[in-house]
Amino acid sequence: MKNSRIITAIFAAMVLLLIAVIPISSENNADNNEELTLNIIENAKSSSINLIGKILSNNESKNFYNLYGSIINSVEMPADFFEGLLNKTNEKVLLKLSSNSIQVLDENRNEIYPGINTIDPEEIFYAFSKKNLLELLKKNNSNVVTFEMLEGSKSISVRGGSYMLCELMPCPPFCGGSDE
Repeated sequence: MKNSRIITAIFAAMVLLLIAVIPISSENNADNNEELTLNIIENAKSSSINLIGKILSNNESKNFYNLYGSIINSVEMPADFFEGLLNKTNEKVLLKLSSNSIQVLDENRNEIYPGINTIDPEEIFYAFSKKNLLELLKKNNSNVVTFEMLEGSKSISVRGGSYMLCELMPCPPFCGGSDE
């Protein structure tokens, strides 16, 4: 009984904290902030079962850009080549977009593409689950995959035709295993 009271109190405190941090300057802004908070919670839940990222349709991705910022850089890669890179990983893929190139690491931060760089352990990459990337490739109605850097968050999304994979996790600090 005492444990359930403690859990209820913790849950209530978390709800109050979320309410306190969400600025409500307009109804539209409140809806966007609520959606962003729900996305963060959903992403945290799904990452606990090794699913990182969410697949959105073109219509859903418009709202995503409103929340996270417009595209400031993009790089394309043949979809079948990217699928071959995914076959070199187990559960997670780490991506980083810079200038006009993409770097791809496995879940142990070993570079698998382009394969010529030493990776600084503090350098931030963005994690996606391999399962979600393969699902995106299955839905892809194009022969290319586009990696997009977003202005507002400096994070990236992966687009396959009329679908997009987003809501990734930065690594570090969220690299999985014992370091979280």
